[in-house]
Amino acid sequence: MRRVVPTPPPNDPQISTPAQFGAMIRAARTASGMTVTEASSIIGMGRTTLTDIELGTGNVSFQAVLLAAKMLGVSLFSVPSIRARAAAKVLKPLLGNKADI
Repeated sequence: MRRVVPTPPPNDPQISTPAQFGAMIRAARTASGMTVTEASSIIGMGRTTLTDIELGTGNVSFQAVLLAAKMLGVSLFSVPSIRARAAAKVLKPLLGNKADI
């Protein structure tokens, strides 16, 4: 069996690019010890689709992104832009990184 090296989640909980959200998906997958092939099989999507989600590339549907997130235990929150900074301060320590706020 192939060894999966855990990838840390991004330091900033505020997502502004597909690649940033993909990094969170990758962190969840690698923390669980699954390869892309194993995770894509469990999720029920192609390996290429999951790779595209993790890299923030390709033309992947939002439905597929949400499915991957749900199946890998990544939650998505939405707050008004005016509250984004306050929400980020609350969420940042929950990411498990030792980054400063």
